[in-house]
Amino acid sequence: MSKVHEIYKAPLPFSLAPPLPPIIPTNPITWIPYIYYYLFSRTPKQIPVQCSVDVGTLSCLVTDKESIKRLWTSGFFGKGNLSRSEPTWHVRTKRSLGLLGFDEDLVAEEITARRRLQRKRFKAQRAYREQCARQRQLCIERGEEVPDYLKEDAELPKELTEPLSSSLSAQNPSEVTFVPELEHLQLTFPEAFFLSSLGTLVVNGTDNFSSTPLLHVFAELTAKSPGFITEIWNEFPGTSFSQLDPSNYIRPDNTFLVELAAYYYFRQQGWVVKGGTKFSVDYLLYKRGPVFSHAELAILLLPCIGDYQKQNLKWHELHCLNRTIGQVKKTLVLCYVQCPAPEKFKDLWQRQKNMDPWEWSKLILSNYSIQCVTLRRWVPDRNRD
Repeated sequence: MSKVHEIYKAPLPFSLAPPLPPIIPTNPITWIPYIYYYLFSRTPKQIPVQCSVDVGTLSCLVTDKESIKRLWTSGFFGKGNLSRSEPTWHVRTKRSLGLLGFDEDLVAEEITARRRLQRKRFKAQRAYREQCARQRQLCIERGEEVPDYLKEDAELPKELTEPLSSSLSAQNPSEVTFVPELEHLQLTFPEAFFLSSLGTLVVNGTDNFSSTPLLHVFAELTAKSPGFITEIWNEFPGTSFSQLDPSNYIRPDNTFLVELAAYYYFRQQGWVVKGGTKFSVDYLLYKRGPVFSHAELAILLLPCIGDYQKQNLKWHELHCLNRTIGQVKKTLVLCYVQCPAPEKFKDLWQRQKNMDPWEWSKLILSNYSIQCVTLRRWVPDRNRD
């Protein structure tokens, strides 16, 4: 097993008991590990991760260094608030200041940046050689002597052959010797709810978190976000949120509930689910994780209530999105999330007072169904009979 596979071998942040050897009924010696495990062994204690709710970004923040490492290496949950994906700001900053060696503790973002720089330099060298070949051919056709720098065995310019270390040299004019750990892990609400339902995450927030189901809290925070306040105020003018019953502004197509239903659906199928804002979609699906390969599927969520579809894309918008996804070697999937009817949803929402919080959350999610449609571009050169 390679080092990368050893680091990211756990699909979920669980502490599991070591596997037992195979048992052979005709060999009593193989029974001993099972007898010992049954009499003396205990299930490893699960230490939940602590996080806090950030209303401004609609996310949950994890600040403990060990917890961040555990969540990322065991399922690729969350993202660094100062990084593109994996929380690597601290390592990259120390290297840029010369506090780490050039090849010491490289992270994925740095490896990708170096590969891109190598490809850029290779293309520049190829373009220079092609230009020299054209000029050399012109000199031969004109009967002129070919200069030394245009000959085939001539050396490349220094700026095209200098090592990567010179292009990525550290700069520390202020002579900084210590870099504090300022980065934290951001978990989306669906990720935080998923981990909380598994018992591996504890969400700390306001006082009503202990008495109100987490599903209700996240849905209410999403409904009160700036993107939806105008819609609520237009429907209930002159009324504050404190005067409204939550069932009046928490709709079946609530953004959190729709994303949560899709997140559970794809996680249960074994996909690693990450945000897809970079490609104008809701989710990206990885087979094993961002460390091992690129995302294969791009998911666009389309909530529906009965025959009503909230988001209707025009044809030119859909074609532009499909073309963008195709250019990055991914497949666009339209994910239709069928939400319960408003009357049924309101009845289900009122049941939370008489039910266990997690059982009630399970009841709400069971009324959402998922239907996926794969959309591909028809290219005549590739789709011939």
